[in-house]
Amino acid sequence: MLKCKDACRLVSESQDRPLTKREKIALRLHLLICRYCKNYEKQLNFIREQTEKWRNQNFKDK
Repeated sequence: MLKCKDACRLVSESQDRPLTKREKIALRLHLLICRYCKNYEKQLNFIREQTEKWRNQNFKDK
């Protein structure tokens, strides 16, 4: 079972690279039981989505 530190690292890394099958399974299992890491994943996804929207709005004309 992953520790929260490792789960958060994988959540962050998943934004930059595809996770291996083993990493995905371990992370999903951890996120099923840990609401804190699940919340971290949601927050990170929200920040990424908002950054993309901001970038598209501010740089589409340039």
